[in-house]
Amino acid sequence: YTPGGITDLVTRIAASELAKALNQTFVVDNRPGANSILAVDMVSKATPDGYTLGTVIAAHAANQTLYAKLPYDSVKSFEHVSLLVTSPLIVCVTNSLPAKSINELIELAKAKPGTLSFSSSGIGAAAHLTTELFMSTTGIKMVHVPYKGSTETLTALLGGQIDFTFDVGVAIAQVKAGKLTALGVSSAGRRSPLLPSVPPLSDTIAGFDAQSWVGLSVPVGTPRPIIDKL
Repeated sequence: YTPGGITDLVTRIAASELAKALNQTFVVDNRPGANSILAVDMVSKATPDGYTLGTVIAAHAANQTLYAKLPYDSVKSFEHVSLLVTSPLIVCVTNSLPAKSINELIELAKAKPGTLSFSSSGIGAAAHLTTELFMSTTGIKMVHVPYKGSTETLTALLGGQIDFTFDVGVAIAQVKAGKLTALGVSSAGRRSPLLPSVPPLSDTIAGFDAQSWVGLSVPVGTPRPIIDKL
């Protein structure tokens, strides 16, 4: 994905800590495109010596069934080293949208079916699939506008080119600055400590729960001692 999103931010934190622990230089190489398939394919074909690592997110698992054919197998082509983080998603809307709660957003979407737009960092990304779940459980229909990363989705939202998005933490600063409005978080029954005043969607939609995650993988064939060390 592009720089600035959760995948990039978590990768840079992990790279910094790995560099300290292993006394090695780690270079973060952003390869956006095709909902992470381009970058993941590069990792799958790299020499399995521990010098090429891939940061994958929930879309990596979804791609195995969303695409008829992948240039790799999401499970068999890799050794999955570690889960790095899990994160709920935040419903963020433009301040101009006449919806100040999840109920109001649902009512607005029902009143204007197929006219409200939402963004994601790609077809099959966590934001996309979470919004599909949101639409299917509430009986609403909106237009999907995919981008190459969270930074682009946030720019589009701030510019009013789309109406709302499920964001994985990147928009928090804009919410706190009053430039966007947060309506809910996707973790069932739990508020985010970063936005304690924002209610969980499960308060409105019973049982609603969706989370994204970031993990670290290496090409299959990487020696076990290297994987254990990482």
